[in-house]
Amino acid sequence: MNKFVRLNRKGFTLIEVIVVAAIIAILAGILVPMIFNQIDEAKKTKAVGEVKTLQQTVATIRTNTLRWPTLSVDSGSCAEDVGYLWNTASKLPDLTKVSALTGSGISMFDVIGQAKGSKVSACYTKIDNPSVNVWGGPYLASDSGIDPWGNSYVIYIDKLKTTATAPKWGWVISAGPDGVLDTDVTKIGTTSLVNDDIGIRITE
Repeated sequence: MNKFVRLNRKGFTLIEVIVVAAIIAILAGILVPMIFNQIDEAKKTKAVGEVKTLQQTVATIRTNTLRWPTLSVDSGSCAEDVGYLWNTASKLPDLTKVSALTGSGISMFDVIGQAKGSKVSACYTKIDNPSVNVWGGPYLASDSGIDPWGNSYVIYIDKLKTTATAPKWGWVISAGPDGVLDTDVTKIGTTSLVNDDIGIRITE
């Protein structure tokens, strides 16, 4: 004989569902902004670290060659025509507040990304013995030079050229979360960062 057991199942009431949904909404309202803030802070921390790495890269070139990375190859000859470096595989940040940068940029990889024995490295010779190459590149990894917000870092070195008058300075900088370079790196009086820019000033 078959016996049927009837289970007494009780569902959720509408009030209980509303209360649970309200609790979830409150928790989401608290946690989601915290999570996004943590992501933003992580990106800023990453940018600070990458800026330091790029600054150390530039300093290493200076130590190795006794020159800043302002030389490029133009028609087979060395020319000190580099005003700033950027990752041409990415996009430049908004430079409308720093108009003096326009037209003087060159790919980071065309200069500091070059290997020993390349045409660019041939420009960097020992000061007291031009027959000796002192380039130790590549100084830049192929996947570097782009900040966490998808814009290129800018390495401003125009005022570090041998032809520049003292004082000499440069910058390694990211435009930050808003993608706008607010710090006028071309002005001698600019010694601190503006708004959300992240960078390091180079001095000689």
